[in-house]
Amino acid sequence: MLKIKMKQAQVKTFENLFAMIIFVIIFIIGLLVFMNWQASQAQIQLRKAELEQTELKIMQIYSLPEITCGLSSSGSDLTGTCIDLYKAKAFANLSNITGKNRGFSSFYQDMIGRAKITLNIIEPIDKNITVYNYSLKKELNQRQLEVPVIVYNSSSNLKMLANLIINVFY
Repeated sequence: MLKIKMKQAQVKTFENLFAMIIFVIIFIIGLLVFMNWQASQAQIQLRKAELEQTELKIMQIYSLPEITCGLSSSGSDLTGTCIDLYKAKAFANLSNITGKNRGFSSFYQDMIGRAKITLNIIEPIDKNITVYNYSLKKELNQRQLEVPVIVYNSSSNLKMLANLIINVFY
């Protein structure tokens, strides 16, 4: 009789231990699922922040009087998403200068940050102009955004279709 009660006590102890092990396993699985969900939410927030930062760079470029259009020779207003071809070329030279004019390039590096801005003229000629390029030797992450713009050539009073390609490095 004593042996039967001992076996019943052992079975109940193993039942309690088995129930605790199952509970711990379920708790660990739940914790892993929650951590995975949190990581995916963090990735989504990071992508949103990167996109907002890239859009901010576009707004900064559009607000630079150094490259945007003003009035055409006929007097029509070309402000907005218009980039003056000669201003863009001059800005490219100014923002990449080293030596005594380093202050200009460091000003733009502080304002725009690590990015590469390329003007891809589509019509009537196919031409790429790197307007701004400040990146490290090896960039790990980047976000690219393309926006259509009008490029205005003030010497020939010609409007051209182009894409403004912005690569923001993180």
